[in-house]
Amino acid sequence: YLPSNGYILTSNNIPIKYLLALLNSKLMEFYFGFIGIMTAGGAFTLKYETVVEFPIKIVEENIQNIFITLVDYILAIRDRNSEINYFERLIDSLVYELYFPNELKAANVKILKHLIDGNVLQEMPNSWNQQKRIELIDKVYNILSNHKHPVSIALFQLDTIEEIRIIEGKQ
Repeated sequence: YLPSNGYILTSNNIPIKYLLALLNSKLMEFYFGFIGIMTAGGAFTLKYETVVEFPIKIVEENIQNIFITLVDYILAIRDRNSEINYFERLIDSLVYELYFPNELKAANVKILKHLIDGNVLQEMPNSWNQQKRIELIDKVYNILSNHKHPVSIALFQLDTIEEIRIIEGKQ
């Protein structure tokens, strides 16, 4: 049930899970602080007038699929906080790469490239049971979070970028 002021976000052109990844990123949360209204409890009040102001980047389907796969991972592991935090950080970094390509390039941070070239992320067919999903997610997490993996190194380097430190409140 929705309250009388409830809204449902839909799209015929952009996959909803891609939008979910973008709209729940730290960058969009930061941006919303400038254009949106927050309730007294600190929740966002999403209205049509503010949602249409979000600068949604339209990217190729293969890049959207990376976001969608990460969202699927997070939804499948609702109670595994360290892995969820890692995959959320990965989504945030991909969003930064979409919106701040020059800054990330200058810092030699290339996460998207390593995810595309590395073939580590794997989609989970709907027919898979929960145990098989968890095994895949654990495998991907263990590979990507290894401190020697290029993605892990790039995630660490994000903190050297001033814009990202500002967005994440680290400055």
